[in-house]
Amino acid sequence: MKTGNPPAYVFADDVERGATHHAAMLAVLAQMLDPFTTWRLRRYVTPTSRCLEVAAGAGSVAGWLAEHAGEVTATDTEPTHVAAVAAKHPNLTVRRHDLVTDPLEESRWDVIHVRLLLAHLPNRHELVGKLAAALAPGGVLVIDEFQPSWDWCVLDAPDRVRARQLFAAYHEALLAVLAAAGNDTTFGRNVHRTMRDHGLVDIDVELWAKSWSGGQAGCQLPYLAAAQLAPKLIEAGMAAEEIAAFRQLLQDPQLLIHSNLAVSTVGRRPFTAVAAGEG
Repeated sequence: MKTGNPPAYVFADDVERGATHHAAMLAVLAQMLDPFTTWRLRRYVTPTSRCLEVAAGAGSVAGWLAEHAGEVTATDTEPTHVAAVAAKHPNLTVRRHDLVTDPLEESRWDVIHVRLLLAHLPNRHELVGKLAAALAPGGVLVIDEFQPSWDWCVLDAPDRVRARQLFAAYHEALLAVLAAAGNDTTFGRNVHRTMRDHGLVDIDVELWAKSWSGGQAGCQLPYLAAAQLAPKLIEAGMAAEEIAAFRQLLQDPQLLIHSNLAVSTVGRRPFTAVAAGEG
């Protein structure tokens, strides 16, 4: 039986060793994913929608929602970054909120969006139920997660064999680090089942990835992560020399990769409850 507190968030800044990459990683993730996220949300957000952005991070999606919806609440355990965005949007409210421990109003929201959070949390399946209960009848829950694919993402490189070796070494070590921190890297492709188990309907899944050259946002993400996690990656079996070579390669404009698959799952709360035995 497991005891004690769950492992800390793996990408949190390690101030003691001067690793403060989290804000930069949030900015890179926004560059990478916001076009897909907003394309997805545009189908469901209306000028009168009441929207909840969970784990708002840098606040870029919350800002987009505020420009397209009637009422937006953005939550985060550390809402420092999104506060600056809220200052520009009077219909955007920022709340310090921990999805795991803090209550969430039920039957309140027309659209709830959460990106790259639940896979890190040990009670992720129960939290989908908590989010589903917070939807107004007919409301939609949008959950976006990564499916790590660094081991087969290299499209081109000056030395493709060496590049693929380095990415495979990073992939293997990163998955070990994530597993040790309680992250479920398969969660994204299983969200649809969890939504169904919690009574959501009209469930739709879309996958997205695009190509990035060395130095661009899709390469900056592993570049920053490899520095942030270097001691843990080494513990997981990746040599320090490999990390250095990997990070150097990620700045080479001749490198071309595709990003991790973004798995976006949408489920709708029924307008009326389904009676037992129906369906």
